Amino acid sequence: HIESDATFLELNDAILKSVGYGREQMTSFLICNDYWEIENEITLVEMDTSSEEDSLVMENVRIEEFVSEEGQKLMFVFDYMNERSFFMELNSIITNKSLDKAANTFFLLCRNIRKFRRLCSLSIA
Repeated sequence: HIESDATFLELNDAILKSVGYGREQMTSFLICNDYWEIENEITLVEMDTSSEEDSLVMENVRIEEFVSEEGQKLMFVFDYMNERSFFMELNSIITNKSLDKAANTFFLLCRNIRKFRRLCSLSIA
């Protein structure tokens, strides 16, 4: 269970733990549009870029900053050498009114493009 104000680093760790992968891989989240075209990249570590755009690092970026609408698409790349990644889509938002503060529960469905049998569902509240 991950809060929507958690960082992408916490989501990274939850995904890796849920599928039994170690943290030794370089990982990143790619925020995509409806056509799976990459709009932003959120990396595990600061990347030395020559672009004028700010580098987005997982430990500094909150999930709710980029994931807030049903249908939001993300790719989680966890093995660049073997081109392994999960395609993720925000499936549904369930507002939990029983909590002291209003919170949303997001369900991200993940699919490994190399192993379609492995599905994971993460609850982000």
